[in-house]
Amino acid sequence: MKYAGYFTSGGEANEGKTPEEVEQEVYAVLEQIKNEELPLEELQKVKNNFAAGEYRRLGANFSILYQLIRYDGLGDWRELNEGGAKIQAVTAADVQRVAKKYFIRENRSVGIYSRKAGAAGSGQTTSTSIQPSH
Repeated sequence: MKYAGYFTSGGEANEGKTPEEVEQEVYAVLEQIKNEELPLEELQKVKNNFAAGEYRRLGANFSILYQLIRYDGLGDWRELNEGGAKIQAVTAADVQRVAKKYFIRENRSVGIYSRKAGAAGSGQTTSTSIQPSH
């Protein structure tokens, strides 16, 4: 469970914007999550998307095999069956509490990726990773 609790966010700089500006916008959104309770509709949309993704991943034998191996590697294969209910039980207050605890400067790593000029989508991408401190 080396990466348990790992969270990542990111964005792509439009023409005329810098990756550093995107990075600052990511921080602004994370601060908003810490300081304002999520609207219930937004939280439910995330839960619905998660549930739909989980359902789709169980559509073929190979996908089921992969999910079982993945969850076993994370600690318990039973989580394949039990995880969905746990996600559905998350409240906006839970999200805010966890964001306040873990979305802090000391827990983040930032990477800026650039593509060669002239390449398709030759913008720059910023990725911020947050890992819980143990």
